[in-house]
Amino acid sequence: MIERDLAQPLLRAEGLSKWYGKQLGCRDVSFSLYPGEVIAVVGESGSGKTTLLQLLSMQLAPSRGRVRYCMRDGATRDLASLGEAERRFLFRTDWGYVHQDPALGLRMSVSAGANVGERLMAIGWRHYGQIRHTAGDWLARVEIDGGRIDDAPSTYSGGMRQRLQIARNLVTRPRLVFMDEASTFRFRRACSICCAALSPSSRLPR
Repeated sequence: MIERDLAQPLLRAEGLSKWYGKQLGCRDVSFSLYPGEVIAVVGESGSGKTTLLQLLSMQLAPSRGRVRYCMRDGATRDLASLGEAERRFLFRTDWGYVHQDPALGLRMSVSAGANVGERLMAIGWRHYGQIRHTAGDWLARVEIDGGRIDDAPSTYSGGMRQRLQIARNLVTRPRLVFMDEASTFRFRRACSICCAALSPSSRLPR
């Protein structure tokens, strides 16, 4: 368990609101997320869950409020102050984003192994053999047959695509993962597989 008096929040939302013209997306959302915690946002369709997720990950600019994030050096930054290159770096390294529609989070025309391997290359991996081995290891973790490593996601079932998308995100050991519509049965199944893959007894690639 994280001792909150010894840890600062990883992410803090402060009074987040979003308007689309006269249409309200979300209003005055504030919370702190600490390392190791999970926060679930529950609501009806159209209640603003995806809007909030996109605000937190800076895919949308808020109408009011701000999001603060604890960087790896311990400094807490207002995400709105980051440049585009810094935001892209966060998405490649610190963050994972799992879309409700896996086609939005995968490159559908390249192989499953390449989808996972691209994330490793983005953080500096260059050895082809190590990249392919790690990609195959993560396919196994999410219960995808290693023989499908060279197949494109377009040939996968919906459930396999979702599991591949999660493997693609987790392979770089992100500090924070955003998941859209994680309550669906297919998503819950994929998440349970990944929790097993991330258990203390499961060795992660370094």
